[in-house]
Amino acid sequence: RSYWNQRAVIRLLVIRIQDHTVTIRPGCTHCQLCRSADCVGRQLESVPWRHLPSSLEEIDLSYNKLQVIQAEDFSHFPKLHSLSLKYNNLSHIYSDAFKNNPGLEVLDIFNNSLLEIPAAALAPLLNLKKLYMSNNLYKNATLADTFSTFVGLQTLSLGGPLVEGLKKEDFQPLKNIRLQEFAIKCSSNLMYYEPGSLKVVQTQKLGFDMAIDQRPKALIDMLGDIANKTFIAIQIRNLFEFMYYTGEQDIFQGLQRVRAYQLIFHRGKFNENLLRMALLNLKAIKRLRFQYIDFARSPTFVDNGEASSITNLDLDKLDLCRYISNPDVLRFDWRFTWFNRIKSISIQYVYFNSVPCDSWVEMKELTVLDVSNNRLTDAYVFNQLCNYKGTAPNLRLFNMSTNELTSLKDLSLLTKEFQQLQEMDLSRNKLGSAAKSLNCVWQKSITRFIVHHNNFESSALHCLPTSVEFLDLSFCELDQLDMQYFSKTSQLKELHLSGNKIKYIPSKWESPSLWSLSLDGNSFGLISTESFQDMPLLSYLRAGNNPYHCTCELHAFVQETITKDKINLTDWPWNYKCYHP
Repeated sequence: RSYWNQRAVIRLLVIRIQDHTVTIRPGCTHCQLCRSADCVGRQLESVPWRHLPSSLEEIDLSYNKLQVIQAEDFSHFPKLHSLSLKYNNLSHIYSDAFKNNPGLEVLDIFNNSLLEIPAAALAPLLNLKKLYMSNNLYKNATLADTFSTFVGLQTLSLGGPLVEGLKKEDFQPLKNIRLQEFAIKCSSNLMYYEPGSLKVVQTQKLGFDMAIDQRPKALIDMLGDIANKTFIAIQIRNLFEFMYYTGEQDIFQGLQRVRAYQLIFHRGKFNENLLRMALLNLKAIKRLRFQYIDFARSPTFVDNGEASSITNLDLDKLDLCRYISNPDVLRFDWRFTWFNRIKSISIQYVYFNSVPCDSWVEMKELTVLDVSNNRLTDAYVFNQLCNYKGTAPNLRLFNMSTNELTSLKDLSLLTKEFQQLQEMDLSRNKLGSAAKSLNCVWQKSITRFIVHHNNFESSALHCLPTSVEFLDLSFCELDQLDMQYFSKTSQLKELHLSGNKIKYIPSKWESPSLWSLSLDGNSFGLISTESFQDMPLLSYLRAGNNPYHCTCELHAFVQETITKDKINLTDWPWNYKCYHP
């Protein structure tokens, strides 16, 4: 009854929302219940205010062809608290455009053609919390005194490709406002940076997008301005956009006095020299992320055989991700010593295909290793010339999903020395061949094993670890279950077999610890009260979307299951259909 009541309520809500959704000339969608209007991407050249109700609280006019915001465009919406005008072609906003919108809290004018910051138009908006106005065409980022009245402002982004630099007085109106997020964008050729420009900004998250190719010493002044402040995150975009830094001066030395939980480098060119400078100065940073960067070693770089200078990089997490141009970034100075005090490493979409022997030795404090979404192959991951004894002594979670792996045996040999290993994710590989699934030896510490979206032969199940408590074999093309393997998994508590081709459920399937079982989306047509009687702890069963023969046995099973309420059929009744009769 509870189930049907919930469905009825959901259906009623959907009907009510649909009933209160109206398409308005010239193409905006208005939700009366939500008090919002969606006018995104309608090729509008003016605000269709005559066709919109005055009760609106949210209006989205993004991705249109608006060029000017006039006084009457929003004067009829006194309750408006969110307005998005991003990705238009706005070149001017009249000074009285928002005079009747004192409750406006969110204004987004990102990516337009404004030639100046519309300070006069913004003046009445004393309740502003989020203001996005970067990627416009004004030439300086100087804020008017009006901004000092936005005492509730939480998020502010400004700047654009024509802002040539920053002056000390630019952000003075913000000196008494505590922001949550602040982002500034300047020209790809920074012409000047006056020391003190960022000093007055108080924010939890700081982002600056400015290329210092011609003035690398500007970074020293920027870091000096934010020294001894505490941040949740700092993002630096396009630090060197067109050329690699070849100077000898350590332009990152001021980073030692910056306290930030996370530091993100987004895009920009890095060589081994610049990367070393950054790493040497991370004293109070706990998470470091490089994404979309362009890495290349200097043409003059020579490995002199000396030890690396990076040996004490104490990080909670290192992220190297999202299409970094060169996998050599992993051993930028031909050493992996920068890994040896990091607790969690994630290397995704770097598309490296091998793991050198000396890398494993350096992972002394590592507890989490995520190398998913690369091009790893068996022969280059498990190298029989490597000595893995004593390596990765603290590794607990190992994610190798979405690679080119084919051999369970090789993976078991690779990890058999990982004494603390508890969880492996090998999903979306090419595992499951019986020929490459022989004589596997796994650590008894492994309790979670994830291999969904592979192609398993039934006999290959023998090569899976038997110590597991959680096993995901969903979408693995399995057509039958090898009960000899499952008889050894006495600690198995949760098993996922969804989306396979299993044709029948063995009648005496014993699993003393199993409490959750997913069998939906297979090919069996019969289950009965006897199918799961040797699973005394089974509490959750998902078995819909199968070609059921609606026999008396099936009816008895469903009735008994629902009546006794011992097993929760999690997808009943919506996922069950009779295929016969």
